[in-house]
Amino acid sequence: MQNSNQNQSEVNLLRTFWRTMALQLLLVVLFIVFRQMLQEHSVLSLAANTTRVSTADLVNGALIKDLAIFIGTVLLVHFIWGGIIVVSCIPFFSRFENSDIRSLVWGTLFLLHLTLIISINSFFFPTSLLGYFRHTPLVEPVFITVLSILLIFLFLYGVKRVHYVLVIFLLLASSYAMYDFSTQEAGQQQNLDSPNVILIGVDGLRPDHLSGSFNRGMTPAIDNLMSKSTVYDRVYTPQGRTFVAWTSILTGMYPKNHKARFNLSSPDRVERPFRFIKMLREKGYFTNYAIDERRFNQIDKTYGFDNTVGPKIGAADGIISNFADFPLVNLLLKVPIARSLFPYLYLNRGYGKGYSAEDFNSAVIESLSLEKPNFLAVHFCQLHWPFTSPNFIEPSHHEWSGNYNHYMYSNMLGKVDEQVSSMLSGLQKRGLLNNAILIFLSDHGEGFKLERDRLAYAGEGVAPKLNLAAWGHGTNVASQEQAHVVLSVARYRNGKAVSEGSKVKGLFSLVDIIPTLISNLDIDISLSKLDGEVLPKESSEVNSDRHVFVESSLPVRSVNASFIDETKVMSEAGSYFKVNDDGRAVIKDEVYDELVARKQRSIYYKNWQLVALADYDELLLIDIDKMTWKTISDKSFEPDIKHMVGQLCVHYKKDYGFRADIWC
Repeated sequence: MQNSNQNQSEVNLLRTFWRTMALQLLLVVLFIVFRQMLQEHSVLSLAANTTRVSTADLVNGALIKDLAIFIGTVLLVHFIWGGIIVVSCIPFFSRFENSDIRSLVWGTLFLLHLTLIISINSFFFPTSLLGYFRHTPLVEPVFITVLSILLIFLFLYGVKRVHYVLVIFLLLASSYAMYDFSTQEAGQQQNLDSPNVILIGVDGLRPDHLSGSFNRGMTPAIDNLMSKSTVYDRVYTPQGRTFVAWTSILTGMYPKNHKARFNLSSPDRVERPFRFIKMLREKGYFTNYAIDERRFNQIDKTYGFDNTVGPKIGAADGIISNFADFPLVNLLLKVPIARSLFPYLYLNRGYGKGYSAEDFNSAVIESLSLEKPNFLAVHFCQLHWPFTSPNFIEPSHHEWSGNYNHYMYSNMLGKVDEQVSSMLSGLQKRGLLNNAILIFLSDHGEGFKLERDRLAYAGEGVAPKLNLAAWGHGTNVASQEQAHVVLSVARYRNGKAVSEGSKVKGLFSLVDIIPTLISNLDIDISLSKLDGEVLPKESSEVNSDRHVFVESSLPVRSVNASFIDETKVMSEAGSYFKVNDDGRAVIKDEVYDELVARKQRSIYYKNWQLVALADYDELLLIDIDKMTWKTISDKSFEPDIKHMVGQLCVHYKKDYGFRADIWC
C-alpha cells in the first residue's frame, strides 16, 4: 500500500512538472502577444533590420547557433523554475492525496511564484514591457521580501524531503551563479613612471548641450571635469559614426587612409593591430577597449588590445536584445552568471531596459591592471538612439516641444553624467588617477532638425532645392551639429587634476588625439605618417592654416524625411549587409565601392566648410559663424575658394566616385 501511494505521488509530481512547463510555455506565448500589441513593429522584423540582417542571412550557421543557444538557455531557465515550483509542492503532496487539493496547491504556488517574478521585474526594470506591477503595492520592498522568504522556505522544506545531496548541489549552483569570478584583486595602483592613458568617450554628445538652455545643470560631473581641462573649441569627427570615428581616434588617420569607411566595414579592410596600440603594449602598457553597445562597433582584441569589455559581438545581438524582455531573463542579468548565460545582453546598452551603467563601470575598472600602466578607451552609449534606460524619464510639459528624440536625448544627459562621475570616482579609488592623462571626447554629435541648427541660404537668387539637414549622425556633412564634437585633455596626479582649465580656440579633429599621445609618451611612430596634428596647449600655438576633413556615412534617403520612420530606414540600408561565417554583420564587398561613391565629402578651413554632395554638380560653401550657405558659383565669397577646392581634391582625388572632373 505504501509503495502504491509512493508511485502515485511520483506520477503526480512528474505530471505536475510537465503541467508547469506547459503553463510556462503558454505564458511565454501570451507575453509575446502582449508585447506585439504594445509595439508598432514586429520584434523579429525590427531586430533583423536593426542589425541589417536579410532573410537569406538568417540561414547563417553561426547566427543560428547563437540564437539556438539563447533559446536553449531561456528554456533551461524556465525548466529550472518549473522544478523549483514542483519541489515546493512536495510537502503538500505528501500530506494530501486528493488530486483536486494537490492541483489547488500547485496552482496557488505557481501564481505566487509568477507574482514574485513579475513584481521583482517591475521593481528593478520598470521600463520592461512586462513590468505590469509598476507603481502598485506589489513592487514595495516589504511585499517582495515577505513573499520571497515564504517561497524560499517552502522550496527548502521541499528540498529537505527529497535528499540532502540535492541541497548541497543547489547551494553549490547558487554560489556559482552569484559569485563574481573577476580576477582583479582589491587594492590601489602604486605610482608608476608611465602615466595611465584614459580616453572616455560619450556617444553623440553635442558641445552645445553642455551649456545653455538645453543643459539645465544636468551635467555637473562633466562640467567639473572640463573646468579642469584644456578644452578645444571647434573639433570635428572625421565621420559621424562610432566605429569609423574610433578607428580614426586610435590610428590618427582619416577614414580614406585607414580604410574603415563605414560602420560594420569588414575587419579585413583595416590594418590590424593598430600601430599605436601595438607600440603601447611593447612599452609595457596593458591595453583595454570597453564599449557598452556592440552592434555597430566591432573593435575587439584583434585590433591590438589585451582585453575588451562589453557584450558579445555578433548579428544575433539585435534579434536577442529585441526579443529578450522576459522577467526571468531580466532578473538573471542582476547576477554575475549573466555574462555566461546571456553574453549578448550582459552590459549591453542596446538592451536599455536591462542595462546597468554601474555594472558596466565596475567591469571596466576591475579589468584594469594595478601592476602596469593602462591604456583605456571606454565609450558610453546611453545618449545613442533609442534613448532608453531601466528607469522612466519623468515628463516635463514645459520642456516638451514636440520633438520626441531631442526631448529624450536632453533628459538622458543626466544619466550619462552620473556614469561619467561614477567612472571617475572608481578610477580614483583604485589609484588609477595618481598619474594619468585623461582625454574626454564624443565620437560625433546628433541631428534633431532643431530650428537653431538650420542653415540659411545667403546666395543670390532662388536657393537650390537641397536638403542640408537630417536626423541622426553621419547622414549629412552640412549638418554642423552632427560633426561638431567635444574634446578636452586633463593631467592627473595623486587623484586630482593638476592642469588648469583653459579653452583653446582653433580648428581641430579627433585624429589629433594619437599624435598628441605619441608626443607625450615618446612613442616611436613618425607623425608624418599620420593625418592628425599635436594638440596645442594654448591658443597662441594654434595652426591657423589647418584643414580638417569630414565625410558622411551610408547614404540613406529615409533619414532626410521630416521624421524618421525606422522601418523605412532599416529596410533601405538592410540590403547592404551580410552575416559572415563568424556570425558578425558586415557590409557586402560587392556594394562597398558603390557606397563610397555616394558619400558626401567636405573640408573645413577657418570658419568655412566646403561641401561636395555626390548627387549635385556644384560645391557648397558654408559660413560656420553665420550658419549660412551658398554655392561657390556665387560671385560674392570671402575665403580662398581655390585653395579649399585644391585641398579637397588632393585628399579625395583617388577616392572611388569622387567627381574630380567636375569639382577640381
